[in-house]
Amino acid sequence: MAAMYEGTLTVRCALRLAPLVFVRPGELRKAEWVDIDLDAAEWRYTVTKTNTPHRFKLKMPGPA
Repeated sequence: MAAMYEGTLTVRCALRLAPLVFVRPGELRKAEWVDIDLDAAEWRYTVTKTNTPHRFKLKMPGPA
């Protein structure tokens, strides 16, 4: 679906990222770089429906 979408770059990226992180669209839309800790390989955000903090462990690629 994302490969056929010809809209904005932001929406194309969100369509490709959504199945990998499996969060609600609003949480993905409100994501900010300040919430992503690459050193700890995690994304911290507040679940909008329950207003609880959540950590998502990022899968970081190994050395090339």
